[in-house]
Amino acid sequence: MNETYFSDVSATKQTYIVYAPPCYGVTTARYPTIYLIHGAGVDNTHWESLGLFKVMDKGIQAGKLAPAIIVLPSGDAGLYMNTSGGPGSYEAQMVDELVPTVDNLFRTDPRPEMRAIGGISRGGVWSLEIGFRNPELFNIVGGHSPCLNLNGAHPEFNPLKMTDEPTLKAQRIFSGCRR
Repeated sequence: MNETYFSDVSATKQTYIVYAPPCYGVTTARYPTIYLIHGAGVDNTHWESLGLFKVMDKGIQAGKLAPAIIVLPSGDAGLYMNTSGGPGSYEAQMVDELVPTVDNLFRTDPRPEMRAIGGISRGGVWSLEIGFRNPELFNIVGGHSPCLNLNGAHPEFNPLKMTDEPTLKAQRIFSGCRR
């Protein structure tokens, strides 16, 4: 489903894609939610173009994957590439605007242990930064090939500098890269 919301952070309309599991329309259940952030140079259709929704449908129908809602945010391009977190940033757009919008429109389970954030490349950096700084929202954090070597964030927004934060001990963190 292609969705939009108005962002006060960027003063623009933002788009996002929502995957709802095949059982969504026939139950009243609340579902875990996964936010997947695309990399630089691609858009929020990236994960879908890789076949993510087909894999989810087949896995759920075969009983190998649990039903979940997946959100593929776009976000303001200037904020996405040129901010590091905090007020007025891509983080603020995600945390203060997109997550509450999705929670209001869809039957999400809003508990942190039922919400994950992940991303690839630049999106991997954002997922680590947003997840680490907002453990009350995201208990599961994944950075896939995060371009941390190019991240010029201030220490309070840099995932590499946040590794000693006590809140990280309670989170499930996944990170990796391909050679």
